[in-house]
Amino acid sequence: MAYRLRSALATYIPAIALAIVVALVLRPPLANWLGETLAFVVLCAGVAGAVALIGFGWSAWRERKEAGQVARAPVVPGQAAAQQGGERLAPARLLASIVETSDDAIVSKSLDGIIQTWNAAAQRVFGYAAELAVGQHISLIIPPERLAEEELIMRRLGAGERIDHYETVRLRSDGRRIPISLSISPIKDDAGKVIGASKIARDITASKEAEAQLRERDERLRIATRTGKIGIWEWDAVTDQVSWTDSLFAIHGVTPEDFDGTFGGFMRLVHTDDRVRVMRTLHRCARARKACELEFRAVKQDGQTVWVYSTALTVQDEGPHHRMIGATLDITDRRRAEEALKLADRRKDEFLATLAHELRNPLAPIWTAAQVLKLKGAGDPDLQWSSEVIERQTRHMVRLLEDLLDVSRISQNKLDLRQEPVELATVLRAAVETSRPVIDSAQHELSVQLPTDSIELYGDPVRLAQVFSNLLNNAAKYMHHGGRIVVCAARQGERVSVAVRDQGVGIAPEMLPRVFEIFAQGAPAVHRSQDGLGIGLSLARALVDMHGGTIEARSEGRGKGSEFVVSLPLAVDRKFPATGASGWRKPQAEFRRRLVIVDDLKDSADSLAALMRIKGHEAHTAYDGEAAVALAAKLQPDVMLLDIGLPKLNGYEVCRLVRDLPGGDTIFIVALTGWGQPNDRHRTEEAGFDWHLVKPVDGEVLADLLVSLPTMRRSLRATEDSR
Repeated sequence: MAYRLRSALATYIPAIALAIVVALVLRPPLANWLGETLAFVVLCAGVAGAVALIGFGWSAWRERKEAGQVARAPVVPGQAAAQQGGERLAPARLLASIVETSDDAIVSKSLDGIIQTWNAAAQRVFGYAAELAVGQHISLIIPPERLAEEELIMRRLGAGERIDHYETVRLRSDGRRIPISLSISPIKDDAGKVIGASKIARDITASKEAEAQLRERDERLRIATRTGKIGIWEWDAVTDQVSWTDSLFAIHGVTPEDFDGTFGGFMRLVHTDDRVRVMRTLHRCARARKACELEFRAVKQDGQTVWVYSTALTVQDEGPHHRMIGATLDITDRRRAEEALKLADRRKDEFLATLAHELRNPLAPIWTAAQVLKLKGAGDPDLQWSSEVIERQTRHMVRLLEDLLDVSRISQNKLDLRQEPVELATVLRAAVETSRPVIDSAQHELSVQLPTDSIELYGDPVRLAQVFSNLLNNAAKYMHHGGRIVVCAARQGERVSVAVRDQGVGIAPEMLPRVFEIFAQGAPAVHRSQDGLGIGLSLARALVDMHGGTIEARSEGRGKGSEFVVSLPLAVDRKFPATGASGWRKPQAEFRRRLVIVDDLKDSADSLAALMRIKGHEAHTAYDGEAAVALAAKLQPDVMLLDIGLPKLNGYEVCRLVRDLPGGDTIFIVALTGWGQPNDRHRTEEAGFDWHLVKPVDGEVLADLLVSLPTMRRSLRATEDSR
């Protein structure tokens, strides 16, 4: 309406102005005929009408021409510029502006396929300028193999059908093929007859590339999950529905047809022994909105059991709705490998225990015989020397066995520390006493330098002495005869540092990082025949670690000696129990005991009996279980030294039968065996043994035990009563 008003004003105002001018020119002639005023009015009206008629004709022709240009002429850049001064566009120009600024290619064509219009976006998408495209056949942008689809599209358009989001491929001017999404509408005349088609073409290259990347990622994930035996799952805790990926079906050995897609259906696949635990864990995590992880067994349709590891996160949706999304990994191979390692480790422990037992059995009579020789040949220097050599080497073999077993126990966290307040000087004194034979045999000089103030530690005295004994033995072995070993201790704040220095072969730089590894040794030397097994330093580090300390190896290189520095925490501000006699103590008086020694290794029983007789005791021997029970019933001994592995009746059975004899509960029964693991000691205690000794037993230790028997009995009975 406003547009028409503006057009009328634009026409009438010039017409009136022109009429006035003409009237002024022609007024004199007409004034004589019609009168001056009337002549003026008539002239103005006539001229104005003529001019208005011409103006309306010009306006109508212009509108028809512009409409025809929109329908026929191509749209070129700048054709649909906005009007200045905030005025609205004419409908035809508004439509042209929309087409021009569209990001999608907009093309119209006739029914015979001739391109009629081509907007700026069409030029960007297909690469052809409007001047080159308009008037050409639409096959200009259609690949040859897709011409048939254009014929199908035109038939559907001829039937008045609209085509939406038809994905196809089109050609650019540079020959490159691009994916396109087409929306095609028929163009109809006033009678409703289809006279052409309008196409909106959208370049979907980016979305297709994104889809391809997504498919590629999905395929990689599928391959990874299938190869890695990983399945992805989702559980809707509200609807109880479960969805799985293909790989998870494979893990559980079922097909999608066999699985009902419910939580209950999944639970039926879980091993019956694990089902309750898995169900409770998942429900608990779902309620708490927490992550969870668990391992359990699943049973396939063929009855095969598999181990799986599953981890999940709870996803909170709107409202109370929540889901769990997780991944499940088939860990059957890993569990089998772990079981195999455990089995191998168990067999290793059994082998080491058996090895120790079998080696201790022959060592026991050797050691005992050496002690007999030492006592019998007190006045013979050669016999004294011989017995000392045998005893020293036997101790060395026993020490190697103990170290080997200790390393095994530490690796399994089976080594317990018996910690108590202990002075550093006491620990070092015990270590020196243990290592003295090795040091003296190599004629080394040993210097121990301690602070004047007492230094108190909190630890296992035996194990701490073992640490420093191992370091002293290491220094003595790796140094030429007549060397010097220095042990130096110093307080450093809340810790004490103990250094063991030698003048030995030193440590190569490349060996320093590995010197504490088990079985690690430097290059062997021909002149050293006692390099050992390479477990002493490894054991020392493990024991120091267990005490909260550190150990460090230092050396300037080969031939320049070595230094091992142990740092341990001091017993600062600890509340220790009152120290005093614990267990049993050695009384001053001597007592003569009646002994029954039972061992299927005759040399072991006889040599120990001979040693005990020299010590003043009455000793009898038996070599099998039945003979041991009969001898105990006959003699009513004070003490039985009983081996475990016996023919006819084993040591456990003998102990139980002896306890059932009249007065059997008064016999002090000691297990004297080559089995020394913690579980071995536990078994003997359960069987009714009073004490447990490991072969080979030191004669002095056994003698002290026999002398202390009354105190021992009172202590043990008090312990039993307290239970």
